[in-house]
Amino acid sequence: MLTLVVFLNFFFEVWPSESTIWVSYRNFNYIRAVVQGPQDIYAGTTQGLIRYNFRTRVWEEPYTTSNGLHENQVEGLYYDEQEMILWIKTPTGLERYHPYFNDFESVPISHLNPALFFSQKNLPAIPLYMNDNFSYMPEDGVIRDNYSRIFRISDFMADRFSNIWVGTWGDGLYQGSLHMQKLEKMPYSLIESNVAAMGFDGENIWFGGVNQSAGITRFNHKKKLWTHYSSQFTAGLTDNNVTSICVTPDFIWFGTWGGLLRFEKKNEQWKHFTELPHNNITVLTQDDSLLWIGTVRGMGMLNMQQGSFNSAKFLENREILDIQVKDTLIWVASQEGLCIFHKTRRRWQILGDIPILKDRICSSLFLDHDRIWIGTQVGLFFLRLEDHTWAQVPMAKPFEDAPIYGIDGDINRLWIALDEGVLCYLKKKGQWKYYRQEDGLIDNKVQSIAVDGEYVWFGTPTGVTRFWWERGE
Repeated sequence: MLTLVVFLNFFFEVWPSESTIWVSYRNFNYIRAVVQGPQDIYAGTTQGLIRYNFRTRVWEEPYTTSNGLHENQVEGLYYDEQEMILWIKTPTGLERYHPYFNDFESVPISHLNPALFFSQKNLPAIPLYMNDNFSYMPEDGVIRDNYSRIFRISDFMADRFSNIWVGTWGDGLYQGSLHMQKLEKMPYSLIESNVAAMGFDGENIWFGGVNQSAGITRFNHKKKLWTHYSSQFTAGLTDNNVTSICVTPDFIWFGTWGGLLRFEKKNEQWKHFTELPHNNITVLTQDDSLLWIGTVRGMGMLNMQQGSFNSAKFLENREILDIQVKDTLIWVASQEGLCIFHKTRRRWQILGDIPILKDRICSSLFLDHDRIWIGTQVGLFFLRLEDHTWAQVPMAKPFEDAPIYGIDGDINRLWIALDEGVLCYLKKKGQWKYYRQEDGLIDNKVQSIAVDGEYVWFGTPTGVTRFWWERGE
């Protein structure tokens, strides 16, 4: 038995686990239980199981229903060192996880004494941990941050290296040293599970959401670092409700319900702009030095070099739903239909007489090398740019007339956001594939899509899911 354990430890260290095909990130800051495994600290949360590798000091991918768990709400954890098994208690039963083999199994609750999940623990009787951002008060069982917010300590554990790991209700995981009397926050996960917009900037991915959003998240996917921004505590950030994100060389632009936000990468400062047709922004798109800004009451343009705003009188009072740029043309989808701005002639053209699009609202646009794809509330269409011919693409059953909420793609694929999952259209084969929660989505209602090489990300009201499509097809 000892030989087997030594071999497994060697195997696990030499061959770290690969990224899973499906993985979902959510707000994992509400922790119910903390335990230690062979090389990970596990924290059970209200929205999944998270794990921190204390050997490499890196956050590993979380577990949710996307990649193994049968239930996202974790009520308790227990690690059996002799059997090398992590037991996970959920509202619907018990799960057994083998860390070395990355395998989950649902078992009857009678397999384990429920009392093991709720053993009494006393917080370390150290008077006070402090740093510039928070104070730790074990006598009260809370952590207070420098904004005077109080977070209840929901669980903790001491490991064999004299570290303590503190789970909180609302502020995630903390790591402390009993020797140095030091406590550090371990930032992780989305600040807001609702993801309506995404932006890619090198190693960083930005996530924003709506409907009383708690803030904006930046995720460095190379270093596995998470940063949160909230209008309550960040100067210049005036609105947490983000509908669109646009990345430019020096700035990250955020369209919100309350105007335009600019994040300057060099000094990490925020600035708010309101010189727009309406402050409720629907979409942002860059074209050289211009930022095109769609709103619920028209479209504005910002010259990013000069800092000057202008508006498109032609689109006054129209709700702008999407904007795409190709060569010398700006394509705009609005509630009233499709129109084009010819940059060289500086002239607007409305495409009003298109029989195939009659009585259809064009909600989403995607441009590739030879055609423009148009998602509507009842189906998918395209315009072939070479000969200006229109056609409808028959969608997979039973989604022939399903409303489309977003489109993204590459030279070979189109990804279509639905309120019942995601469709993938293989252009050359003319075939459809359908993905839903049973396959790995965290939620069937998909609000946004972003293709990132061999990965595609899906924003939903309950988290963001990354799909490694190259391995998953």
